Amino acid sequence: MINLIKSLRYLIFRIIYTLTHYLVFKIKNKEWKACREKSSDEYIIICGIEFNSDENIQRIKQFKEFIKQKFPEKQIIHLSKNVHEIGKNTEQDIKCIPWEYETRARLISPLFKILYRKGHNTKDENEVKNYLKNCRMIYDLGKKQVSSDLGTGWTANVMANIITSARFQKPYIMFTQKFGPFNYPHIFGIIFKFMLRNIFPEIVRVYPEDEESSENISRFIPSEKIIRNNFYDVENQYC
Repeated sequence: MINLIKSLRYLIFRIIYTLTHYLVFKIKNKEWKACREKSSDEYIIICGIEFNSDENIQRIKQFKEFIKQKFPEKQIIHLSKNVHEIGKNTEQDIKCIPWEYETRARLISPLFKILYRKGHNTKDENEVKNYLKNCRMIYDLGKKQVSSDLGTGWTANVMANIITSARFQKPYIMFTQKFGPFNYPHIFGIIFKFMLRNIFPEIVRVYPEDEESSENISRFIPSEKIIRNNFYDVENQYC
């Protein structure tokens, strides 16, 4: 019973957190587009992945090699959801920084500075803001995040990241990964699908891993943004 209550509280928090982000996004997005700040484009940001498995590390290394060939002068910044995984980073030319939900919210809108305290592991919000403001693009390297198989948390996290990219007017690209199914529970399913339809079109490009994923994600993203490709053909995944 206690676990059920905790799970319900988490789901409610996720809905409120993501829904308030969505409302700010709908109200401010036109203003964000009209008032895009100057950017040095000196960083490439990656997210949606951690240094917590050999497969993930290999994925990150392949991406790094691709970026170093394309943009040898740019630094790769890794936004890490799990601060405990940061120490596992063996790639000296990739800088990992904590990406806490409080920090993300506070950077999206001044209103959220009232609702959320500073993240426990974020030493300097302005440093994080500088990376977002001066990055060329944001790459999501996750393998399977937007799916009810993983509950609501990962989907909510991706939507919040896309809203962050909209806030700083940076292209958001989702590297080859699986999408769906979207069988979120009850009222949460209605709310999540509504937000997916309104938030996901902000993505610049999506690379579904298979045909089923292509069909699943086509419910939320215009077909011209969906490109079937293999992860290893990263040359064609550059925007």
